[in-house]
Formats: sequence, structure tokens, C-alpha cells
Amino acid sequence: MIRCHTFLIFTLLCSSTLMGGEVDDILAKARARLGTEKQLESVQTIQYQGQVYGADGEKQDSLNLTFSKPDKQLLVIESDAQKRTTGVNGFEGFVEVINRQDAYKSGIIVLNADQVRRLLANAAENLYFFEGPQHRTGGTITLEGKQTIRGRECYKVRFAYACGLFYIRYFSTDTCELVSTINGESNQELVESDSERVGGILFPKKVETYDEEGDLIRTVVFEKILINEPVDDSIFDFPAIPASLKP
Repeated sequence: MIRCHTFLIFTLLCSSTLMGGEVDDILAKARARLGTEKQLESVQTIQYQGQVYGADGEKQDSLNLTFSKPDKQLLVIESDAQKRTTGVNGFEGFVEVINRQDAYKSGIIVLNADQVRRLLANAAENLYFFEGPQHRTGGTITLEGKQTIRGRECYKVRFAYACGLFYIRYFSTDTCELVSTINGESNQELVESDSERVGGILFPKKVETYDEEGDLIRTVVFEKILINEPVDDSIFDFPAIPASLKP
């Protein structure tokens, strides 16, 4: 979540060492804005409940998102027409669709190994507060310089995973506040705002998603955020196949 260009091996090694120290300092300050190290490291589960709004401001879906260390997650998106559940439990992943208007359009999709690895990486992104790649084999965090984003000078930091998933995060150079996040797969921008503290940790209550042209796609508003509340591990299990779908 350090790239040096030089033709001298000695210079490369020195530059990498210096940049490594700099990115560590940036992330330490960014984490300190969220909470103390003890508070951040104590998080075992996170639960979000909220609503999804379209670019026009109309409410589209309800959202329930649950994370559990080390790498489990469950996302439930629900509307009047259907319920879509995406989960990963550390070993396998699935998408279950329940169509309330046409049962024949309901079903369960088994995610392939690459899709599972991406979901596991995404879980780490959310559970480890700017340290996700450090908790996945082959993950890297590199400083890629500075850039002006949304009118503010920012550090550009890449959070990358062996599965190919990566995020570019922009932290302000004056306070190390997170200004913007780019999803490397979709190239969409996520902007967090309206933060509040839950258990002493700062969480955004609103996340806006913009396309490559800067147009708003959707807004997620979290109405409730819970940390370290009991979570039944069985919710991450592969769902049973309904009798109506069995051959």
C-alpha cells in the first residue's frame, strides 16, 4: 500500500534504504492520525452497516460489510430485487445471489484462486491500517514520489500484493492525512470524509467513488461501525446449496 532509477548499484542500495525509512515515517504518522499503535493492533473484527447512493443521490442498496482477522470478509449488498453476498474465509470464496423476483436467477458462484487471493488481500487492507501488504506473502509498500492531488501536495505510496492487486494512496505532505486512494484494478478514486472515532480509532463515515474522468459514481454512507464485537465465524463459510438448485 520505493522505486529508484539509477545505473549504479551502490546508489540504488543507498536510495532504497533512504526511501524505505521515509515511507515508514509517513505511514507511522498516518497511522498515528487514526489511533495509537495499541488501539490499531487490538482490532480483530470490523463491521460496517450503511447505505449505497447513486451519483444522483438516490438510495440504491443497503450494505453490511464484516472483516475478521487474519483475512476473512463478508460483503452483503441488498435491495428490494436481490441480495448479493460475497465472502472469503481464508481458503475459499463465493458469491451468492438471491433474486427475489425470479428464483431461477439465483445461484452460487465459486470464486477461482486468483479471485480468492484478491479478496484476502482486500481484507488485509481493511484490517491492518496501512500495513496490509506486510501481512501477505509478497506484499510491498513503496514510495513513488510526490504529486498534487485535490489541491494538496501529497506523498504517493503504492500498496501492492503478489496477486496483482494494488492501491495508490496519497498522503498530505504536511500532516500525512489520507487525501485519496486509487484502486489499481479499476483506476477509480476513493475519497473518505466525515470521520468519527470508534473505540478511539478514526473511521470515515462516507466514501465517495469517482471514475477516471472525475465524475462521481457512488457514495457509501456508514450508519454504524463496530469494532471487536463478536462475529460468528460460520458466516464466512461456503453457503449450503438450496434444495431448489440441486439437480
